[in-house]
Amino acid sequence: MKQVNSFLALLLVLLSACHSDEKESSGYLLEFLHSPTVSGPPTSYTPINFSIYKTQPDYFNNTNAVVTGKTDPSTGTYFIPADKLEKGTLYAIDWYSDDYTISNWAPTEKTGAYLTPSIFAYTDNDPTFGFPYIGNYATDGGAREVFLNGNDNETHWTAIGALRAGSSVWESLTENEKYIHLTLKKDKKGIYIEKDESGQENTTSFYFIPEKETIMRIAEGDIGTIRRTEETNIIIVAPANRSYTYTLKRD
Repeated sequence: MKQVNSFLALLLVLLSACHSDEKESSGYLLEFLHSPTVSGPPTSYTPINFSIYKTQPDYFNNTNAVVTGKTDPSTGTYFIPADKLEKGTLYAIDWYSDDYTISNWAPTEKTGAYLTPSIFAYTDNDPTFGFPYIGNYATDGGAREVFLNGNDNETHWTAIGALRAGSSVWESLTENEKYIHLTLKKDKKGIYIEKDESGQENTTSFYFIPEKETIMRIAEGDIGTIRRTEETNIIIVAPANRSYTYTLKRD
């Protein structure tokens, strides 16, 4: 995407759209700032879809958004009426480009950051606030498109094949050995389910970080490795307790 390389930094800023004595009757401007290039500021901007939520559960479940919209590609801005945001309230904001390669769902260096969305406090006394998104941390390389199917709150995956040393062993597996299910959630929690020889389901919960790299980083929980493929609805899972890898398809 042409605009990605121009995102040396992304800053979400809520600015007054008019004079201070008119703030309550008008509104505010949501702006995603692009870093100026060598030749000057950009003349067009990557359109950003966004939703603003009052609670983290609403953010994680894509429910009860107080404001949703898409920035103007000619200005990189979106006008929000003043009565849409409450003074002294914390909000969670979700944002992403149309192809999902630029997103707040990208990883961050902060410890434990995979647990929380982007949070901001709103005050009409100082209507400027923001978050830095520096370089790679605003660009997930397509992880959101794969693991969240774009804008879903969770995805479900089922094993459809198995390989050992590059050759298929799927037909030689028992039905219990074929049983692999995976759930990946917007709050970066995952659930891995497999069956043992007796048919008993074993469930492992884990945390993950959606990085640009092909192999997902598992932050907590031992489930082996999860790797993306060239197809957005196919992933490869290599369980820690199996001698072969599974091909999973998104349900």
